[in-house]
Amino acid sequence: SDLQRGDILVSSDMEGKFPKNLLVGIVKNVIKEDTKPFLSADIKPFFELNRSDILFVVLNSGKRVK
Repeated sequence: SDLQRGDILVSSDMEGKFPKNLLVGIVKNVIKEDTKPFLSADIKPFFELNRSDILFVVLNSGKRVK
């Protein structure tokens, strides 16, 4: 897809390491090089892992538990 400045990035589960659709960050700058087949981007993360002591992830928050 077309990557643009301001796009919000989310995780995918393609490699099976992270759950799908976790917020990652926002695109600050898109880098397009004619010699490379893929785009690169500068990303501003939504949080800094090296400054976090605890990470709590809520999955399926829209579902009710009975």
